[in-house]
Amino acid sequence: VDIFGNKLTNGGDLIIARIINGPSVGVDAINVIDNQNGTYSVRMTATRSGRYEIKISLNGLFNVFSFSPINLNVTAATPTASIKFTIQPVDKYGIYFTKSVLNFSVAVALEDNFFELKAVDNLDGSFIVQYELTKAGAYSMSIILEMNHIQGSPF
Repeated sequence: VDIFGNKLTNGGDLIIARIINGPSVGVDAINVIDNQNGTYSVRMTATRSGRYEIKISLNGLFNVFSFSPINLNVTAATPTASIKFTIQPVDKYGIYFTKSVLNFSVAVALEDNFFELKAVDNLDGSFIVQYELTKAGAYSMSIILEMNHIQGSPF
């Protein structure tokens, strides 16, 4: 709204969001987007957990907005990585399987944790394996076909 309380319908104002207290101080981690309709989006990427205090200014003036400063508490997130791959088994002559393989499994291990992954049969001899890593570390993967590791397994 403008100083008279009227709703704005276009952008163009200079909006600055600044971290004034917290583990990371400054404006580098904050992005203000002018939506060109009188509204603005403020996005922050926090790379450190902790308490943040953010002030927002309008055309160089602080204390214009009743909601500023904004206080945030950022907690550490669990790292994740989505992995998806296709396995296409071949026989000892390098010929692709064209039908399902009965005794096939994929497993992943991290330290003492071991879990089997679901392999979706594409009904053409190939399989899709998809999983999500939720903990940082050095993983090993085993791909077993007919009770034997495939060439190179474990990886």
